[in-house]
Amino acid sequence: MNWRDEKVTQATCKNTKKQWWGHINGQLYTEYNRGAWCLTHSGREKPVYARLCIDAQDWMWTSLRNNAKTSIASPQCSYLKVVGGQVMCGKRTGVGSEPGRKKMTWIIKY
Repeated sequence: MNWRDEKVTQATCKNTKKQWWGHINGQLYTEYNRGAWCLTHSGREKPVYARLCIDAQDWMWTSLRNNAKTSIASPQCSYLKVVGGQVMCGKRTGVGSEPGRKKMTWIIKY
């Protein structure tokens, strides 16, 4: 993710601030421009974008411990997941150890 209204995609980690996300008050913001651009969605089964944090929705997660494997969800659009390299928000793709579960599992790193 680089700028406003750009779709967020999955990419190989290059260890840059454009790929780091932080959290505050239920929002996920990019470390690239801390506090200005946050992760937001435009409905179920649609891509997620970077928008101004004042226009972004809240997200929920099960754990923020270092190395935790967690799902991330929004009350308005459901689960954050990756489908074909594109980050989307929508219905659950798997439960427990089902193969589709990996599409919606995120690892917390500090």
